[in-house]
Amino acid sequence: MAAHLHWRIVFDKGRGSAVDLREVGFFDAQGQDLSVGGAGSASSEYGGSYLKAYLFDKNVNTIYATAEGVAYPQWVGYSFLGPVDVRKVRVYPESSLYAPTNVRLQFSDDGVVWSTPQSLIEVSGGLAQGLDTMLALPIEFDGPLLAIGMQSWMVRSIPGALLTVATWRQQLAVDLQFGGPGRIWGTTKIKGAAGTPDAPAKSRVVLLHERSKMPVREVWSDPITGAFVFEGIDTTQQFLTLAEDAAGNFRPVAASRLAPEVAP
Repeated sequence: MAAHLHWRIVFDKGRGSAVDLREVGFFDAQGQDLSVGGAGSASSEYGGSYLKAYLFDKNVNTIYATAEGVAYPQWVGYSFLGPVDVRKVRVYPESSLYAPTNVRLQFSDDGVVWSTPQSLIEVSGGLAQGLDTMLALPIEFDGPLLAIGMQSWMVRSIPGALLTVATWRQQLAVDLQFGGPGRIWGTTKIKGAAGTPDAPAKSRVVLLHERSKMPVREVWSDPITGAFVFEGIDTTQQFLTLAEDAAGNFRPVAASRLAPEVAP
């Protein structure tokens, strides 16, 4: 997608009589919140203390709610000061009962004519559980993404045959969901006997998304120092690393719930 002036999410109602939201935000591929300085809007509001003015106020203690009795889908959106390219959307429901369902993304250049709604996928949190949730666009290259596998990504060209996307394209696709300004680093070592220091070891280190277990990066640690680093990781999500001994003499070692840090 390209940059556009107006963006909004459209959604259906869940189990509750309305949709209640603590916060909504529009983010770029690097995880930067773009919804600042512009103006929020909504197709309806409950009124009272549940106003659309609370949608983008960066305060999770204030709540917006759709009006009762309205037809769905409803929408909430943001008009930016200049065109932006939105790739991720934060949706924080008040609870699981009043969470939205079937959240989709639209853009417009004039606020009147809107694009076809694009489905989003959850990459952290969980709307059904009432959690602070980050959603992202499915990745498109030559055409719509048909399947995601551990070994390959499959897309269909328009027009064209079913293709297996090369490794660099797979990495680009992953970066759009998990890329950002953070880094995760460490060392791989073999535990020494009593009284002897641990010895650095060359290992294959795989970075996985904590919630989905989707592969994000893969590196070899330095054979001399055991050091490894994953650059350009989203700081709003958690990850785990899995280190495998290159010689195959030891079982893999995992470290979970890692939060990327921004390098000084």
